[in-house]
Amino acid sequence: MKRKYYIFTLIALCLFSCGGKNHQSNKLETISINGNIRQALNLSSFVDTIEFIPLETNEENLIGIINRIVYKDGKYYIRSTQSMLHGKLSVFDDAGKYLWGLNKIGNGPGEYPELKDFAIVENGNIIVLSYRKIIKYDSSGVFLSENKMDFLGFEFVYMKDNNFTILNYEANLNNNRQLSVIDEKGNIKRQFFKESNLESKKSRFMVEWRSLFPFKSNIYFMYPYCDTLYVIEKNKYIKRLYYVNYGNNKIPANLLKANDDLYSWDKKLLNLGDYMHTTAIGYTDNYIYISSVNKAYQGFFTLYSKKNKHTLTAHTLIDDMFLKGNTIPIKGSKNAHDMDKNNILWAIDPEYLINGYKHYMSYLSEAGREEFRKKYPGLVKICTTLKEDDNPVILRIKVKDF
Repeated sequence: MKRKYYIFTLIALCLFSCGGKNHQSNKLETISINGNIRQALNLSSFVDTIEFIPLETNEENLIGIINRIVYKDGKYYIRSTQSMLHGKLSVFDDAGKYLWGLNKIGNGPGEYPELKDFAIVENGNIIVLSYRKIIKYDSSGVFLSENKMDFLGFEFVYMKDNNFTILNYEANLNNNRQLSVIDEKGNIKRQFFKESNLESKKSRFMVEWRSLFPFKSNIYFMYPYCDTLYVIEKNKYIKRLYYVNYGNNKIPANLLKANDDLYSWDKKLLNLGDYMHTTAIGYTDNYIYISSVNKAYQGFFTLYSKKNKHTLTAHTLIDDMFLKGNTIPIKGSKNAHDMDKNNILWAIDPEYLINGYKHYMSYLSEAGREEFRKKYPGLVKICTTLKEDDNPVILRIKVKDF
């Protein structure tokens, strides 16, 4: 009986402490990402369809940088900030019409010093994560309850039964465990994924755009400055799935030292010739999406086909389907960071559609312009009514086999 218990304990330790190292490509299936900024990709190489959703603009709902988009029950829930601070939540219908917003910065009941992340549970209630505080609102933003927390978390995802998986910001103060399961009151039910002290320190040096991605009954994740994509199966078992290989742009595994703090770490990164790291992930039945940046914070868009083992990476996207010849440079803060099931949700500035439409129309004959208007009346209406200072336009991209 004791022997069985020891074996079970060893297995459990392997499952929940498998972090702490950069994993070599010969141990895992590899996704190779080239950081050449001259890389360009035609939309037709991976796009099946695109739905264009202009977000209504008025004085009440002016949107800055979009940090998160969640689509649920016909609504887009959007967290945005001004210069990465002062987070607020704006809700739009599936056509982009503004419904209501949540912007309650303060220290009183139902208020928060900063809206760091949010999740939506089965009954439509909204759970907001703030600094050492978790707040519950109903489906229309009415305050219901709040609870203090004894730890910091900047990102979480809802699983089921009022349980959430949260990425610990202070993993090195939580026995080096990167992940926690909490309830809607912020009570810690368990902590897991123990790493080395050095790897745990990285959780304090960088808050990624999207480290956790729920898909079906699993959670997929890459913690900050990590080169491995993990999966948590059934909120219990952890496995390493893919090694993300940035080649010559990989951050050296031994760069971080025990006495480093945020400032010395940034200085070490600054002294590197160049480097890349992952800022957001998405996982589907057919492909994996990875957003990454280099030292200059230039963005890269990567798709990996699980079926064909084929990788597409670009720093610039070229429209060869709609506004032909229009180019969209990928910026670190304005790359795609979110998905809805198998669709990529990407917020782009209006100027790309406005200018792209004008340039494309100038190249077409009158007959060509008339044909385009008949073929894409919705897109024409968007491009001709948008203003450059309007709210972003969401591209809902359905990805085809590639």
